[in-house]
Amino acid sequence: MSNSVSFKISPIVEFANNSFWKVFILVAAINLISTIIYNHLVWSDLIYLNESGLDISDGTFVSGNRSRLIVNLIVEVFSPFWLLFKSFVFSILIYSVGYLMKLSISFTELNKIFLVSYLFVIFGDFINSVLLLVVKQPSMKNDILHYYPFSVLGFLSSSSDFLKYYFVWSRINIFQLGFVFSVFYLFKSKFSLINRDSIFLVLSYILFYGLFLALWLLVSI
Repeated sequence: MSNSVSFKISPIVEFANNSFWKVFILVAAINLISTIIYNHLVWSDLIYLNESGLDISDGTFVSGNRSRLIVNLIVEVFSPFWLLFKSFVFSILIYSVGYLMKLSISFTELNKIFLVSYLFVIFGDFINSVLLLVVKQPSMKNDILHYYPFSVLGFLSSSSDFLKYYFVWSRINIFQLGFVFSVFYLFKSKFSLINRDSIFLVLSYILFYGLFLALWLLVSI
């Protein structure tokens, strides 16, 4: 069983063995493509037209649409830098925890581990966009903002008390779990860590991410 899993994960390990910049450029390019699809195809003109209630003939909608395109362009231009920032935050956190645990880990390798594992998240976003374009076909913004086909929400009943934490459950999905598993596996593979140390490093990230979600939830209330 262990050999079977290793065989299936080996392409991820091989990709992580490339140079940092090669990994970063490829992941950033895939992320950019996914972002463009989401911004320009999923969030179509029809969505904004239905939400605004404006008449195209008076030029107001066209003006607003132009502003939206500029904002999207800015988001897309800075998406590689945002990806790099998230990678640095992840690496600083894990490197600090590893230092306290007296583990020998490389900061550069941590960045590569994040970027390679983040492909799971990007793939999840891409699948979500495809479903919205082919299956869901939204007409209003809430059709997009509240569409979480692979999240924990799918396992909760409409009467569940856990729905009060809707924001948290909506952000936990199978692709995030894939990210966590990839991080765990690459920790073991790249740094030759025992299971306990790898699990502890992963849990430190989960705790940090959980605190971030909790803070976001408190601010949004």
